[in-house]
Amino acid sequence: MSGTRTVTQAHAEAWGALYPLDGRSAIMLKGGDSAVIGRDRSADVPVKDQRVSTKHAVVWRSDPLPYVFITDFSTNGTYVNHEKVGWGKSRVLLNDDLIDLVPPPDRAVKELGVARSLAVEAADRERGEEGGEEGEEKEEEEEEEEEEE
Repeated sequence: MSGTRTVTQAHAEAWGALYPLDGRSAIMLKGGDSAVIGRDRSADVPVKDQRVSTKHAVVWRSDPLPYVFITDFSTNGTYVNHEKVGWGKSRVLLNDDLIDLVPPPDRAVKELGVARSLAVEAADRERGEEGGEEGEEKEEEEEEEEEEE
């Protein structure tokens, strides 16, 4: 049995592990001090999604351990626990951190909400309306009247 390795031995050789949420088996990070995540076929952790950059992020360990980091090199952002890391910036990874390679769903909704309000303000300016407090007060009054009915 000298040629057979146990799961425990394979885990002992790894300096980190990524656990996909879609149920696929863990991706063990071993050898070297870093692992590239991206769309490139040569990436250590290849991802087939057009929203993911060719070299999206790098997970790397400090020497000496125990610190593990992620550095964002993506166009669309890398998120740890729903917080954007920022291009060229690094963040320490802790056990059970959630890494998103595309904007998390709730973040996308917030971004759409901001874009909507900016578009409304621009349309108001084009029509020559202030869109400031008067417009907001009028909307609030209309909503209150609807609630009373």
